[in-house]
Amino acid sequence: ALVYYKKFLTLHEKDSIVMYSIARLYARMGNTTEAIKWRAAAIKNGFKYSYVLENDIDFKNIDPPLKRKALFPAAKWELYPNRANATF
Repeated sequence: ALVYYKKFLTLHEKDSIVMYSIARLYARMGNTTEAIKWRAAAIKNGFKYSYVLENDIDFKNIDPPLKRKALFPAAKWELYPNRANATF
């Protein structure tokens, strides 16, 4: 999968979702340096899903879940509504 994601990036150089997917793959492979590098690139290029960053189990051995968002204070995060009190 990694080869195909990187090939895709040659055509779509700023795709933050693909960059984050690459970061997750590296984290799963135990390559912390590359995982952190690609996660930072994803955020720099627009990956703004704080819920994903705070809860992604692929990064559990790299940094604590509740501190992940704090690692990137300058990012503009997508906020999610509290669904506990939602009415449908």
